[in-house]
Amino acid sequence: MEIRVGKGSITIGGRLLERIGKNYLVLKLVTEAGPCTDAMCQVIITLNATVENSLNPEFITFPAGGTYVAMDQAVFRSIDRGRQAVYVKETRHAGLAVKGFAPVQ
Repeated sequence: MEIRVGKGSITIGGRLLERIGKNYLVLKLVTEAGPCTDAMCQVIITLNATVENSLNPEFITFPAGGTYVAMDQAVFRSIDRGRQAVYVKETRHAGLAVKGFAPVQ
């Protein structure tokens, strides 16, 4: 299922929609320091996808076939400005994988 997010989109794999049910698919940015030891190291930004039953009221929500996709402002801004086509699917070991996301400032 494809959901329009501003000028971009999020595609959710079929089996994942069944797993989410009446819960929320939540997309959050996770930042961590790079592998170097000095203060000049770049910050590594990744997108984390989880299935949750409660929601932070600051998140932006989009309806998705009986369920909802929720994301923070930074994720929405990156997908919209970058016109990105993000794909979220369930992996073999019951985790979630996100492809096609690149953070845009």
